[in-house]
Amino acid sequence: MKLEKGRGSRVKTLGELSLEMQSQTPEKIGVNELGNEILQKNEVFMRKLLKCIENGLEVFKIPVVYVEVHMWMSRTVVQQPNIRMKARASCATPTYGQTVFKYDSRDGHLQTLWSMPDRESSIAYLHNKKIIPVAEQKNLFTVLDFYNGKLDALRKQEQDVQDEIIRSVYDDGIVVMH
Repeated sequence: MKLEKGRGSRVKTLGELSLEMQSQTPEKIGVNELGNEILQKNEVFMRKLLKCIENGLEVFKIPVVYVEVHMWMSRTVVQQPNIRMKARASCATPTYGQTVFKYDSRDGHLQTLWSMPDRESSIAYLHNKKIIPVAEQKNLFTVLDFYNGKLDALRKQEQDVQDEIIRSVYDDGIVVMH
């Protein structure tokens, strides 16, 4: 960006431009919108998810694996989505900006347990629950389940099922650390 030549004008440095861009309020893209778009349309995401599942099955050597996915927008000049996936032997504790998948290799079924919006969106859903559009009702119900403790109850139920699976796989008394 150049300023017009004239008395007292100069060319802005890259540092000044980046500070100026960072100080502007960026157009916010909710993590839940980002997550829904990625989950439905992004082939690369699905390949990474399947690779994470394969690694989890290989490492844990049990038929059911959970994958915890966190998505957030980077805080750089060019905002881009960041995704972190982690395979787990146990179900994750519900938190903001998180999606949890369950993969059962016995029947090849991949299930989305929950997809929790980021904290700001969750608070907005709670305060505006009477005017949430039908298209976003699923996110509202997830947020309500989170605040009412139903997601944590689901996690505990999944953990009990997983403990049974681990006991059946390791029937000789080996303890598996998660």
